[in-house]
Amino acid sequence: MKGLFIPVCLFLMITLTLAAGNNTSLDQTGANNAATVDQAGSGNQVSVIQSKDVPANSNYNSVDITQSGNANETKVEQVSSPWGGMHAQVNQTGDGNDADVYMMHHDNHNSTVIQEGTENQATVRHERNSNTSNVFQQGALNIASTRVHAGGSEVKISQTGTANDAFQNLGVGGIPAGSGNYFESLQNGSMNKSTQTMNASGFTFLDHNNKGLISQIGDNNTASQSIAPLATGTAGRNKSTISQAQSNNLAASVQTGSDNTNILQQGLDGDSDDNEGKIIQTGNRNDARFDQRYDDANYGFVQQIGDDNVSKLYFWGGNNSSVVEQTGNSNYSESRVGGGYNYENKHLTLQTGNNNKAFNLTLGEHNNNGTLDIGGSDSNPDPITIIQTGDFNKATNYHIGDYNGAITTQTGDLHQSTINQYGDYNISIVNQNN
Repeated sequence: MKGLFIPVCLFLMITLTLAAGNNTSLDQTGANNAATVDQAGSGNQVSVIQSKDVPANSNYNSVDITQSGNANETKVEQVSSPWGGMHAQVNQTGDGNDADVYMMHHDNHNSTVIQEGTENQATVRHERNSNTSNVFQQGALNIASTRVHAGGSEVKISQTGTANDAFQNLGVGGIPAGSGNYFESLQNGSMNKSTQTMNASGFTFLDHNNKGLISQIGDNNTASQSIAPLATGTAGRNKSTISQAQSNNLAASVQTGSDNTNILQQGLDGDSDDNEGKIIQTGNRNDARFDQRYDDANYGFVQQIGDDNVSKLYFWGGNNSSVVEQTGNSNYSESRVGGGYNYENKHLTLQTGNNNKAFNLTLGEHNNNGTLDIGGSDSNPDPITIIQTGDFNKATNYHIGDYNGAITTQTGDLHQSTINQYGDYNISIVNQNN
């Protein structure tokens, strides 16, 4: 019996350039090739293309590029066979550099872009499953953009500095979003912006269990997350998390579908104020958790449209305003607002539908001053308010402290309202109409 011998071809290409304004172009066709480029100077360009075999064999092509200087450009394009495992790494030091990595077809690829300096840009695109992408940027005015299709991939962006932008996209241009993907954006500094978008496909088995995390430390940062189906699709069992520390930050997270989880945290560092956060969920059996602590003059908004949804909102500090709106049936809202003496917090729970439950707990004093302006009018004359429209609803208000006010308004049949106040000079009002 004769043995089967399969030849494996390894081709290594190394280029070293020490000058400015140079152009290096490498084109490799086959499997298990390696390309290494090292350039020092400014205004240099690198282009590497690695293509698969026909017929395809296993493909473990790799690219390593290092550039030091300003205004350099790198472009990497890799096409894999069905048995993949490609690698690409780009290291750039200096200002105004550009790195573009495109890995096409099949699975188990990994890419890393490392940039140090200002006004740099990194673009990474992956197709298919189980791919890993990392972008590290240090400096100011940098941009990182990543895009993945299909499922089981991990995409991370880490930025340290000021006025940086991070963009992460899943399922772009009608291509299925996939399941089991993980997005992470870490930003340390001020005036940074992070955007995560997951567009689910029309294939319901391909758009679940995706997770997105945005963590920002600094002032005047903006975080945005969106999980939404394409025209014919539904999304479910996805999780979005935003965590912001310090002051003057904005956060918004939007989810469409069912059985999703949304977590928004602001001001957990103990010294922050003037933050604003919004959670919007459309669908059934969704879970929203909003936590603002040790803050002052913050605003929080939670909106849920659908049935069997849960909202839990925790505000600690002073002069804060918060609103929870739920439209649908069998929803639950729990809001805990408190701080200390003379904190003047304002909160509104608004529920429309049947068999809903609302629970408010207020800790502290003087939470009964001013009005909450909603939609351009003073529709909430009392700061701690529950408004329910429908039948079989239940409202519970607990106040611990002095000089607090509570009002419950219920319109419909067979409602239940409970107000418990512990302290002095408190006011409670219950309006029930049918």
